[in-house]
Amino acid sequence: MNTENALEILPKELSPASELIAGGNALRKIQTEFTTAVAVQKPRDRRAVINACEEEAAIAGDEFYYSWTVKSKDGPKLVEGLSIQAGLAAARNWGNCAIPCFYEESANSYTFTATFLDMETGFNLQRTYKQRKKPNIGMKDQDRAEDIVFQIGQSKAIRNVILNALPSWLTSKMLAKAKEEVITKIKKMGVPVAKEKAVSFFKKYGVGVDRIETKINKKYIGWNEEDLVLLQGAMNSLLTGQESADSLFPAVMESIVDKIKNSANGIVESTTALSAEGKGEDR
Repeated sequence: MNTENALEILPKELSPASELIAGGNALRKIQTEFTTAVAVQKPRDRRAVINACEEEAAIAGDEFYYSWTVKSKDGPKLVEGLSIQAGLAAARNWGNCAIPCFYEESANSYTFTATFLDMETGFNLQRTYKQRKKPNIGMKDQDRAEDIVFQIGQSKAIRNVILNALPSWLTSKMLAKAKEEVITKIKKMGVPVAKEKAVSFFKKYGVGVDRIETKINKKYIGWNEEDLVLLQGAMNSLLTGQESADSLFPAVMESIVDKIKNSANGIVESTTALSAEGKGEDR
């Protein structure tokens, strides 16, 4: 069937498009190498978009929020952001957009290319994401694990392009609102109960208290609301498949080896600096 005449051929009772046209709405068809989409032309109300996104973030709370710490030369660094669910909610409320995604496969990885198409303004943005095929996600069924890894890579590619394409003033408001709800939830629950729930949750993933303590560099007895917000974000990262337990909470021995390496590097740097100063004085 010729897509150019598709709207004319469809019976009226089966065609939502004909009802929209009868109601005085304009239709525009966008065709790219990725997809063919019909967009309803409706002016975007940015204030309404903000309200809708913040409302969803308040309802979703920790479902929209992820966080963990990564190593850096200056010590542990907090990484936090919006999940794929938050990205999809933002795109839905933004409206008049499409996010086609395709992939290429090699022996060891998938490369996903996602494109954000704003059909109201004509703006488009493309991002690629490379997903290793066999990260350790703690599953014995390798075929099932590979299926999950594929979905993780696809979700990350889509989330990344949405959050890069949409205005930062919108995504930052969503992040703040989601994090605010996480803090409120922990306060209502109480720190002792929240600590127990966190330990119980991570235990299911083979992560003991010792690995959590090493990660946040604080003993269980001293965990506070700020630490629990971080752990809540890590929980969501595991639930949505954005990270594995081993990547979030390295084994204790691995962490000790890293600390030794960092200390050794620091000593070498200090010795090199002193040696350079000494040579400078000789001159």
